[in-house]
Amino acid sequence: MDQRAVANAPGRIEGVVTVRGQGLILGIELDKPCGVLVAKALEQGLLINVTADNVVRLLPSLIFTQAEAQQMLEHTVPADHGNS
Repeated sequence: MDQRAVANAPGRIEGVVTVRGQGLILGIELDKPCGVLVAKALEQGLLINVTADNVVRLLPSLIFTQAEAQQMLEHTVPADHGNS
């Protein structure tokens, strides 16, 4: 996975405040609570976890691709931006 694609999400993808983590373990902090994203992601075939009310935690497998990272960012995170 290209860490730069994920790290550049703040400012590029609406609602993303910051991205932090080490290796493949990432936390994507959003600008509002995002618990509803777990079910929405599952409907799209993605398995995510939400912590601290507004942080999407990713613990991808070792074969997680850049395309899958982009899919998660572009389809899951913005899916909740207008729904609160």
